[in-house]
Amino acid sequence: MIQALRNKHVILDNNIISDFGGVGRLSLLNRILEDGVVVLSPDNSETDYQNAARLRREQKGLGAADISCLVLAKKHDGICASNDKLVRKVAKREGIAVIGSIGLLECAILQRILTPKEAKEILLKTIENGAFIEEKLVNNFLKRR
Repeated sequence: MIQALRNKHVILDNNIISDFGGVGRLSLLNRILEDGVVVLSPDNSETDYQNAARLRREQKGLGAADISCLVLAKKHDGICASNDKLVRKVAKREGIAVIGSIGLLECAILQRILTPKEAKEILLKTIENGAFIEEKLVNNFLKRR
């Protein structure tokens, strides 16, 4: 997945933007995704509307921003970047590639933008600031670092 970010549309969910922005590292996303295309708002085509309406009916608990993120990722054969457990579950069910803050930090390490120590510090700081990332994922990342 991490290598697959190159030249792909990456649709950022609000929680990713908030997590990185909340620790003063929003510009890091630009560096990680510099070879990709970041999409933040829907195109609002008829197909987008139909897909959004279907997701609203089928999956209670998704907000408008979540649905937009999923619809755009599917439309562009892109990657949905979200830490939201429900969004990630629906993305997998819909056949949409998904990545979260940890995956983006892994990309930064592989691209030599961050050292493993820096990535670990950023992750811990985002969690300290209220980011919700599954404990199992956090523990696996910290063990590898």
